[in-house]
Parts: sequence; structure tokens; C-alpha cells
Amino acid sequence: MLLLAADRARLLDAPYGALVPVTHGFPRIDPGHQRGAPARESFLREVDKSLGAYLRLHPAPLVIAAAQPTLGAFQKISRNTRRLAGTLTGHHLDTPTAELQTRIRPVIEDYLLSRQAEALTLLVQREGQGRAVHGITAAWLAARWERPEMLAVEQGYLQPARLSDGGNTLLPVEDIGEVGNPDVLDPAFRS
Repeated sequence: MLLLAADRARLLDAPYGALVPVTHGFPRIDPGHQRGAPARESFLREVDKSLGAYLRLHPAPLVIAAAQPTLGAFQKISRNTRRLAGTLTGHHLDTPTAELQTRIRPVIEDYLLSRQAEALTLLVQREGQGRAVHGITAAWLAARWERPEMLAVEQGYLQPARLSDGGNTLLPVEDIGEVGNPDVLDPAFRS
């Protein structure tokens, strides 16, 4: 979540479900900003650059909280809003994280549902083109030799497995008692 004002920016992440401040590249402060003036484009570009650096290492949906016109100005210049889940209009730099978490939860849930629908549509298209594989073994092989466009895993799916000697084949482990053995990937896939 990017919290943005004309002269300040904070970034929060939720790696374990709770919002925490990002300290690499943030917070950002525009020392030359004059009170009441619109956000300077140079400051917004610096914020966007820091945001991009962080998202490259930690890709995730993004929610931007800012008052207008700062929000509009940032969206015009940003190169890092490909996974924009939504916006929260208003000044929220000092809003408690628990309140922010409550306010963005429905935004993120709606975004994830829309992504699920997009993923299913893409899967149907790729199946029609003969460009989809099914099953853990075929998915593993495709991932070993190509760069898959998407991996779709059924919610709740769990499959421990072993690698073949060459590592090209994934051998599902059926006996749950084998989980914990050093050669068993636990789980190879989990959603």
C-alpha cells in the first residue's frame, strides 16, 4: 500500500497478512515542497522509482491512498501500477495501520476475485489453442523447460513429491508417512 501526499510517501507491505512499513527506499520526503502547493512531478517520479525497485523484488497487488489531485498526478506518471488493485481517496499518511488494513481488505478481495476470473478465462483460451498442460508432472516439466505464462493450482491442493535423478520429472509421493524424508519436497505444490 502506497500512502502518498504532495510532500511525503510511505510504503506498507503485508508479507504475513499484517501491514508493516517498508524501510528500503521509504519513507520519502520532498524537502523543497511548499505547503499548499501541488505535488511536484520530480518528487512523484522519485516515489515511483522507489516503488518500482521494491515491487521488482516483492511483486504484489498495489493499493494507493492519496488525496486528489496527487493521486491523479501520480497515476499519470507511474510506471508501476500494472497490478493496481485499487485506490483509497483521502489523506491517510497518519491513519493507523489497523484501520488501513480494514479499509483495504475489500479492495484486495475484489482484485483477487477479478484476477481469478481472468486466470480462468486465460486457461480456457490456452486450452483451446493446445497450449495448456494439466497435472503436477506435466506442470513441473513445462516449468523446467519453458517459462510458463501462468500456474493455476486448485485451492487447498497439496502434493508432496520427489525429484527424479535428473530433476526433470516430479514423482508424486502417495504415502503421507514419507513426508519429512530429506528427499521429499513437502509440498511440491500447495495452494
